[in-house]
Amino acid sequence: MDTNKIKNDVERIVEENSNAFKDKESAKNFTMELLKLIKEEPVSQDEFQYKDEELERIVSERLDQLKAPENVVGYNCMITAIIMVFKNKRYLRAMTLELYPKIAEEFSIESRNVERCLRYIVEKVYANKTEAFLAEYGDTKPSNSKFIAREAKRLKYKFM
Repeated sequence: MDTNKIKNDVERIVEENSNAFKDKESAKNFTMELLKLIKEEPVSQDEFQYKDEELERIVSERLDQLKAPENVVGYNCMITAIIMVFKNKRYLRAMTLELYPKIAEEFSIESRNVERCLRYIVEKVYANKTEAFLAEYGDTKPSNSKFIAREAKRLKYKFM
């Protein structure tokens, strides 16, 4: 969506619904917030009620529960990937173009190695087939994106 279209949409919605609000400014603010959600724009860090350390702890505990090996680079890459998708699900639509390069930059590795590191974690978790894994995924090995998406969603429900 381009900026002019958003502004036009906001003005139109404000005009159509201004009687539902006490003033045009509150209608405009509400509409802008709604459009941000629709666009799935990244949420600013200030809007999170929890700290990255807490998110890392929760995701780490979950990976431990699934018996993911901690002694490999993929473990930390997976934690980062899940948290990044939790904060901005737009990354799910552009994993190789946006998510992997950002993780690669953070860990000083190549983008293609990020995919391999994440796949290794998923394969190990699948091979261990803990009760927690079977309850969540059944007997099906998930792809990197499915695993990351489901774990990010799980994290989201934990904070609801």
